Amino acid sequence: MNTANLIRQLTAALNKNGSDFVFKRALLNSYKEPTGEAPVIATIKGIFYASSSYITIVIDGAAKVPNKPTSQILATWDSAKAVQIDDTIDIGENAYKVTFVDNIQNLNFAGDISLEVVV
Repeated sequence: MNTANLIRQLTAALNKNGSDFVFKRALLNSYKEPTGEAPVIATIKGIFYASSSYITIVIDGAAKVPNKPTSQILATWDSAKAVQIDDTIDIGENAYKVTFVDNIQNLNFAGDISLEVVV
């Protein structure tokens, strides 16, 4: 697999269609409690999208399969690896929390940042 070509294609797509996303991380005091301050830790160029994940719940032999949309940001791995779980981001009117940062297929060229709406 030609990763240099994949990196070039992904970077071109992000530059053409991507948006800038600003991630913040809560500062903790010496007791690991939030101080209320959340400085910017990374500004990432990426593409925001939603995918569907299915959850199967079995109750007394009957299965129920609810559909739960998952919000994500696709970015280059060099950008995405600066983000950590529990970092926050504001997109539109919603605040999101990072739930997972994935190095897609462990090829070190694309990262997928999974988000959850903060209620």
